[in-house]
Amino acid sequence: MATNSNNSIYADSYDEIMPELWKGYDGSGEPYGLVNRKLARKYGRLNEQKIDNSIEGFNPCAEIGLADGESCNLATIFLPNIESKKQLTQISTLLYKVQKHITTMLYPYEKTTNAVRKNARLGQSITGILQCSEEQISWLDDAYTNLQDFDSKWSDKNNLPKSIRLTTVQPSGTLSLLRTTLAT
Repeated sequence: MATNSNNSIYADSYDEIMPELWKGYDGSGEPYGLVNRKLARKYGRLNEQKIDNSIEGFNPCAEIGLADGESCNLATIFLPNIESKKQLTQISTLLYKVQKHITTMLYPYEKTTNAVRKNARLGQSITGILQCSEEQISWLDDAYTNLQDFDSKWSDKNNLPKSIRLTTVQPSGTLSLLRTTLAT
């Protein structure tokens, strides 16, 4: 049966992968992404050691690891439209405030509300990297450092837990084509 959706599986070793998974690679459907939960629990951004043993699974596209019952809170910044490092920082900070507020909301299930509030897990991502200048790409480390600092201050000021994760790598698909589509 052909599948045309973007899904991933996680396995801690190849031995755990069912043979049926590989059929998606024969052209009859979209191949699954493969995710290693042990590595996701151990590393964050760019090999940054950041232990997160709360990860039990992932959202369907596996952009971000999640605790049992937790929902994902993802957002994307289109870097080619950003004109300065200051603007990137401002956009990221504003987006952070919206995402952080979402972690304070009530969800239909108490388990979800508790997991989201405890972890305050955010997933800011950057898209359009291949359309960016080297200068724009050079802003990313500073923007991430700013986001970490802002999370610490904002969380303390508002009596919220610090976010267990702030960024993610998100397969944006055709979202990166937005600028091209709007320009034509």
